[in-house]
Amino acid sequence: DRNPGKWAEAFDPTSLSSSISGTFDEARLLLSQYLAKDFPELSYDVFNDVVVRLDTYKASVQQGLPLYVVSWAKNFSFPPPQSRDPISGRILHNMLYTTHVFHDLGSESIKLMWETIARKNGNVL
Repeated sequence: DRNPGKWAEAFDPTSLSSSISGTFDEARLLLSQYLAKDFPELSYDVFNDVVVRLDTYKASVQQGLPLYVVSWAKNFSFPPPQSRDPISGRILHNMLYTTHVFHDLGSESIKLMWETIARKNGNVL
């Protein structure tokens, strides 16, 4: 029996969209992890690109973005401060910017981002 009225009554688009949204977020996180592992040389560029675009995203997307860059942050190696490396300076500037501006959106993921960098040998003097 193909009664479109029955289907329309049983269909709940909010349950479908919430399921798809969660699946998409998980897939995006996994993709970020795989790409960071396979292409560590892109870590600084990807991180900076995400930070530059961060304030253009909706609040719901902004909240998860610091979590996605944690995979890339695992690849950061900072030289000693006296070397005055411009890339490291830009990364630290962008991390401070992200922390300051978006601390209320994703404080746990921002905390994880800082912890990830601090755990790597040589990054904390």
